[in-house]
Amino acid sequence: MIEQALRYQTEGDDWVKRIAIGGGLIFFSIFLIPIFTVYGYLLEVIRNAMRGDLEEPPAWGEYDLVDLTINGLKAFVILFAYSFVVSIVAWVPSTLLGAIGGALDLGILALLGTLVYFVLSLAGSLAVAVIAPVALGNFVLEEDISAGFDVNVLKNVATEMAMLRAVGLGIAIYLLTAIVSSVVSIFVITILIVPFIFFAGISGMALVWGQGFAEAYRDAFGDLPGIPDGPVDTVDETAVAEERTATSSEAESEAEDDGGPTTGEETGTDGGTAGSGDDPADDDRWEN
Repeated sequence: MIEQALRYQTEGDDWVKRIAIGGGLIFFSIFLIPIFTVYGYLLEVIRNAMRGDLEEPPAWGEYDLVDLTINGLKAFVILFAYSFVVSIVAWVPSTLLGAIGGALDLGILALLGTLVYFVLSLAGSLAVAVIAPVALGNFVLEEDISAGFDVNVLKNVATEMAMLRAVGLGIAIYLLTAIVSSVVSIFVITILIVPFIFFAGISGMALVWGQGFAEAYRDAFGDLPGIPDGPVDTVDETAVAEERTATSSEAESEAEDDGGPTTGEETGTDGGTAGSGDDPADDDRWEN
């Protein structure tokens, strides 16, 4: 499973283009907005995995990038909220112990405060590592930011073995990606490759998260409800219909100017109908 996840972004004919765009967005994430677009893309990887589509990653061109970025921003808000809570829980007691130690001139309390901060931060990070894929999976399922904080889903799905296994695989993939990135970044030239390696790695992590969420959700609640399509870039059917109507009217107008028939019937010299039926040109017109 780890091998499949690590080579996930290399599947399909356009894999170079996908990784180039994803890595480029991470490279320019200093401007903040591009990283939200990457988050939105990872949500689509989770969506595909929840549907059982594991063969080829989603193409960037399939989506409305504005909506994709907005979804990514919502995902960021969900993850930031959990990380913020962990930070507060770790910071308050450690700061309190440090302040008391300073006031009483007891260095042991200040040391204890540091230890408490480390332990609570580690425990909180592990908790977020378990909660995050469930929160994002439920957000994809419900398309509502509040779904990322659904206590019932978090409690039931996060404790399923399938989800815990996916969390473990995700951590392993992240660590492998970090190790490879660290080795590559030793050299000044190859450090530019790191964002692209990182994009491929987190895509694989999102893949196992989506699979784990779908399996754990079924174990906890039964079959998944209908999974929305997400920010797919659909064609405006109204515009297409208007364009076809305009094309048809223009063709009929040209036929009138040429003195030809304007309907599907051919008029005889005696004023009667010599033949009837569909104009063969109609099929060609619509096909074109």
